[in-house]
Amino acid sequence: MVVCVVKKLQSLILAIAAFSFGRCLFAEPLLAKQADTFYSDLESALMSQDWETANDLTRVWVGSAIFPPNYDPVQIEALTCETLQIIDGMWQQYSGGQFGFSVQGALASPPSQAATHIAWVEQWGDHLGWYQFTPLEKRSAQWQTRESFAWKLSDEINYSTTASQGHLPWVGEDAARIIALSEADKAPCGSCSYEAFYMQSVRYYEYLPALFHRLQTCQLLNE
Repeated sequence: MVVCVVKKLQSLILAIAAFSFGRCLFAEPLLAKQADTFYSDLESALMSQDWETANDLTRVWVGSAIFPPNYDPVQIEALTCETLQIIDGMWQQYSGGQFGFSVQGALASPPSQAATHIAWVEQWGDHLGWYQFTPLEKRSAQWQTRESFAWKLSDEINYSTTASQGHLPWVGEDAARIIALSEADKAPCGSCSYEAFYMQSVRYYEYLPALFHRLQTCQLLNE
């Protein structure tokens, strides 16, 4: 009886191990297939100069990789150099050098030249056409409204070649989600207004420095 139980346990362990091993074998090809589909869809959108669709594809793909939940630090290392190079190359190729991550990086001044970290990020954001400085006296007195946002929302981004150099790809959060979370009386959670503030503002002060260093690491900046 004991021998039978042991043999059954051994069989179960082997079956679980085989299943887990099989999952490992299929995980990477599955991710590779998803990447191939993403690259194909992105190239198709860029070729047809459908800049908004191309930006949405890039925003979702990159965002899902580097923006963890619960306000954890941006995980820029999850964006491999190969992936960054491929996406950047396609954006540059089909925009004639107007858009792309490396184009954005070239517009950033050396961090050491800025008075503060915040000033450096905001200056870079201004060059990209993402940040709109509004004097304090002209800002909305009501916190967390569209009028109080310094960083542009998705429906304020210029998805055309009339945009400033490096304006795309923009990887911020969808405007509808930001607005929904900002409306405290309609929001489904107690921390929604902070979540909106984080995604609409704080995240840029993490993302842009992380992107700059990643471009350096991946040798996509001409210094």
